[in-house]
Amino acid sequence: MKPITALIILILTTTICFAQNLNSGGPAESHFYQELPYEEINGKIIIDVEIAGHIHKFLLDTGAPFTISDEIATELGVSANKESSLTDAVGNTAPIKITSVKNVKLGNIAFNNVPALIGTNLLFKCFGVDGCIGSNLLRSTILKFDSKNKRVVITDDASRLSLNEQNSIPMDIKKDKQSTPFFILNVGSATGDYYFDTGDNRFMSLSNSYLDVFKMHNACAVVATGYGGNSFSENGAENNNVKQRVLFPVISLGTATFKNVKTETIFRKDGSGNNSMGEKLLDYGTVTLDYLHGKLYYEPFSADTDLTEKSWPIAPTVSDGKMIIGVVWDKLKDTLKPGLQIIAIDGVSYEQVDVCNLLRQKSILQGKDQAVLTIKDEKGELRQISIVRE
Repeated sequence: MKPITALIILILTTTICFAQNLNSGGPAESHFYQELPYEEINGKIIIDVEIAGHIHKFLLDTGAPFTISDEIATELGVSANKESSLTDAVGNTAPIKITSVKNVKLGNIAFNNVPALIGTNLLFKCFGVDGCIGSNLLRSTILKFDSKNKRVVITDDASRLSLNEQNSIPMDIKKDKQSTPFFILNVGSATGDYYFDTGDNRFMSLSNSYLDVFKMHNACAVVATGYGGNSFSENGAENNNVKQRVLFPVISLGTATFKNVKTETIFRKDGSGNNSMGEKLLDYGTVTLDYLHGKLYYEPFSADTDLTEKSWPIAPTVSDGKMIIGVVWDKLKDTLKPGLQIIAIDGVSYEQVDVCNLLRQKSILQGKDQAVLTIKDEKGELRQISIVRE
């Protein structure tokens, strides 16, 4: 991430499983080209979208399907024409309503009859958006992310993008029913099936179920073990479980090499899961998703990038308006446990917290290598714990 969502709460809008195919509709015309500015707030990409003649703010999330809020559905006068089930990034399943939207415009590009989920979640409210533009809407386009200039380019003509084939790798959008962009990532001596997810503002995620594959090929090392849960998705929280902090010495993406990549496993109730590269990847290069021709292009700003970083021995999260300890790692396992309330950090009160403020801001621990937590224990008594980032 590595802003506050890595430490406090992780919301993944990624939709992992649908019973309903969402791949229909698309651009109304061919030979289109549009450059759109975007706003980046703590790793979330926000663009202007025109629906039925009105401009709205939407998240741009390649790991999710096209979604409109309940308010937009009411404004458009549309209701569910189908119902399906959604299994989210931590394995929680819930029913979901599906409709079709006729008139969506990204700049001067019109899209018609695109299936959309209907629903308003915490992320929409916190970031002031009315929905999410996802891969099922984009599946007949070529999408380029230019993070240096904070813009995205949308076209159906690859010749207008000056793409270098040396930077391309095969991309598969047929693995699920929402055109998620999957690709093969070289992880040391192993390979992994990943997808590019701009809805997740970390650099990399790793499903708990896939860890053994990389360990079998000596492609990674488990550097810490923890217990708890600090991840949230569409349908609720990650269950408390054993978590692993994993170090990948080398990861290769096209012509780019990343060294000392550290991430943590996500536990899914159903034991499945996918791996992803998130929005943080855009800090180190330009990504182009050629949905039309099945290619991902990655043009790195530097051929070799060292991502060495220190880690905290706990991961806070939020529950019922309170900051609590979500995950406890090895070094403090005999001192703290998940669920204890964090009253203050370095003397700054967090007895009551606004989740939206936390999601939109950088980490309260950013720039620090140590901090003093004031903890309320099971008996209601306060005690102070010093933590060190190492």
